[in-house]
Amino acid sequence: PAYQRVLAKKPDDAWLRYNYATALAVNGKTAEAGQELAKVPVDDPQLAAQVAQLYGKLKDFQGCVAALDKAIGKNKSAELLVHRGICKHSLGDDKAALADLEAAVATDSSNAAAHYYLGKHLGAQGKKVDAETHLKKAVELGKDTPIAAAAEKALAELKAPPAAKKK
Repeated sequence: PAYQRVLAKKPDDAWLRYNYATALAVNGKTAEAGQELAKVPVDDPQLAAQVAQLYGKLKDFQGCVAALDKAIGKNKSAELLVHRGICKHSLGDDKAALADLEAAVATDSSNAAAHYYLGKHLGAQGKKVDAETHLKKAVELGKDTPIAAAAEKALAELKAPPAAKKK
């Protein structure tokens, strides 16, 4: 109710509306959260990334892609392309996901997350050499970050013999 009162006075406050959608989602009101999330303008790239993550938590990958299409149209960035690639992968559109992840690396070749997710995607497609290249780059660029640690783990899994992977 407090959010509703404040939003009545500040209907154009995008972060406030996003926080309201988050509160609804946390309280299990996923349909209402999605409705509020759809009202959040995605002009701010940081907010767009947060909106995409919340759509992902709501398992509304179509909404995620739609919001990111708008955001990328206004401000193309590696981070937003990575988020959209993840949402497209979750929809089962691996060809489009790959295109977004490749575009993310092309947009910012110093983005560790872009290399990590592209490496993971390529590894899942059985393209081990290309996957290894991107995962190593993620480790290098993301030194001492969670992305680097995740990339190191993915590299180890990629290099593990098939019998070891099943354990």
